[in-house]
Amino acid sequence: GVGRISSLLDEARDAVLGEGVALADALQVITANPARALKLSQKGELAPGKDADIVLLDAGLRVQSVWARGRRLVADGAL
Repeated sequence: GVGRISSLLDEARDAVLGEGVALADALQVITANPARALKLSQKGELAPGKDADIVLLDAGLRVQSVWARGRRLVADGAL
């Protein structure tokens, strides 16, 4: 599964929980950096004028909630 988009969060989780990488650093690698590289100026961070898509993680860094385009898409870890 190396290189799959779906593996990005798994790798960030492993970096934080297994390797001691700071959460902010690990998340930037899968949020702001790709958005910047793909020239998606409205994505990748929470800031004035941005889309404000939000992913909430639990203490184990598993997805619990997702909001995008003003709609809740994931609740309690389920679509």
